[in-house]
Amino acid sequence: MSVILDSNLVNRIKEIFQQEGGAGIDNLFLFTHIPPKRLKNAKSKYAWAMDNDEAAIILWDDTLFGSGKEGFVLTNKRLYSKETLEAGKFAYLSDIFDINIEHKRSSTKIIAKASASTLEIATAMAQNKENRSALFNILNKTVWLLKNSAGINQGQTIPAKTCQNCGGHSTPNAVVCEYCNSPL
Repeated sequence: MSVILDSNLVNRIKEIFQQEGGAGIDNLFLFTHIPPKRLKNAKSKYAWAMDNDEAAIILWDDTLFGSGKEGFVLTNKRLYSKETLEAGKFAYLSDIFDINIEHKRSSTKIIAKASASTLEIATAMAQNKENRSALFNILNKTVWLLKNSAGINQGQTIPAKTCQNCGGHSTPNAVVCEYCNSPL
């Protein structure tokens, strides 16, 4: 399944990016603003399966020096990801059934679950929890928008809960905020 990126869909993705503050996040790129060298590096390290009919929509570069060799690439067909010291993975958009954010003491990861694999996306280079939450929201909303526009919306994830106290995003089944412990 490749999603056809018509001008309406492209504009809706740009709106998500703008509304969630994507322009203020270093190392997060959209459409034609994706640096060609970073995309080339991503393709050589973990998005090697990209077809000629795949269009890169979002690139998240989770490297310290901006090489693009780790992070994720979202296309109109698949989500590719690579973490430090891990092999690259991908999942077809049609197979993704859940996207969530996982907070641990030392890290925050975005978890994309698909029928055949689970992709863990590091967010180390996102400078603060607001940027990590925005990164999650941009990816989550864009994936579901792409799936819905292609008519594949069964099993849609329940959105993360937003804390009224600190604005942090917690898992859908959380009863207290994973950042400040306030009741949700």
